Amino acid sequence: MDANVLIKGALPAVIVGCVLYLAGAVIGPMIGPGWSDVIEGLAFFVGLAWAAVGIRRRNREVAAQKPS
Repeated sequence: MDANVLIKGALPAVIVGCVLYLAGAVIGPMIGPGWSDVIEGLAFFVGLAWAAVGIRRRNREVAAQKPS
């Protein structure tokens, strides 16, 4: 697996995870105590799962394009 495949597969997940984390830091205290931790924790797991799926998908696309 090429490093370029890893970056292209995981970058959207990293961006979304960071945005959700920032939203948890800003909106969480307005909702109530403890909600910022919940939202930030969910942002981590959403980003991690999305990155794993994105890397796997990108790896399959690259493998399908390689000549046999």
